[in-house]
Amino acid sequence: MKVLTANIIINDFHFNRISSVKIESSWDMLTDTAEVIIPRALYFGNKILKDNINSGDEIIIELGYDGVLKEEFRGYITKTTTDAPIILKCEDNMWRLKQVPINQIFKDLSLNDLLSEIVPAEFNIDCADMLIGDIVAANITVAQILQMLKDDYSIYSYFKGNTLIVGKIFTDDTETVEYGFEKNIISHTLKYKTADDMKIKVTAECIKPDGSKISVTVGDDDGVESKLIYSGIKNKTDLEKIANLDLERMKIDGYEGNINTFGIPYVQHGYTAYLDSKQYPERAGNYYINAVNTDFSVNGFRRTVTIGKKASD
Repeated sequence: MKVLTANIIINDFHFNRISSVKIESSWDMLTDTAEVIIPRALYFGNKILKDNINSGDEIIIELGYDGVLKEEFRGYITKTTTDAPIILKCEDNMWRLKQVPINQIFKDLSLNDLLSEIVPAEFNIDCADMLIGDIVAANITVAQILQMLKDDYSIYSYFKGNTLIVGKIFTDDTETVEYGFEKNIISHTLKYKTADDMKIKVTAECIKPDGSKISVTVGDDDGVESKLIYSGIKNKTDLEKIANLDLERMKIDGYEGNINTFGIPYVQHGYTAYLDSKQYPERAGNYYINAVNTDFSVNGFRRTVTIGKKASD
């Protein structure tokens, strides 16, 4: 039987006495979050943990089995409680961008130019190649600009380690994990749908060099909406043709829903999951992972993995 193992690092403190850890991570959340619950006061010599941690302190969460640990979260403490149990609320590197004020007008920039101006140099940038026109940043933070890009242009941002990824839901350096319905899937809410069953609506947008925007919507009015951003398209007719091609690409046989798994294998959103079934071998395939929620406690080490669109095999 595998023994659950944890290691929490805050400043010079290392400890494993915790009640639970919850981590939520997804490409569409902007900020990944974690919550650590500590059952009672922890003493390190003559120091008490709760008296020596503050908002803004870096935290690293490592979890695993039998002493084999994997870094599950790295970020900053944003809120603490002082009474037992001690609860630590945490956010990833996006918290840092919430502290960086911007008060400037950006005119006719590419996405890369904008990010290069506003994102601190300590972070790497991996972004889509597109124009975004004018951006008015009046007494807001870098994170609020990223939220504006999400709300106004459906340009999503998230951190992968120290790299800020913008405008790319899935990156090229992904990894694949294998899940078997009769092997390491505890339970699931997956439904298998054929292309004819799937209802999808695509809203396609393109930002022109002058900052104006054109958009079209194709597909099923009552379908699940996907927002896609394009660049270099001059008119609605061409945009609609490309949107219909992407709609056709999305309408393929595949699964939708969540799977509940153990802590192993390690997985992040953006990975691909190879789903296999001995009962239905013809349904095997690779699927992108949209979100991963991790729960670690005395009751076990579990993940809820949200399955996204089918990836190329």
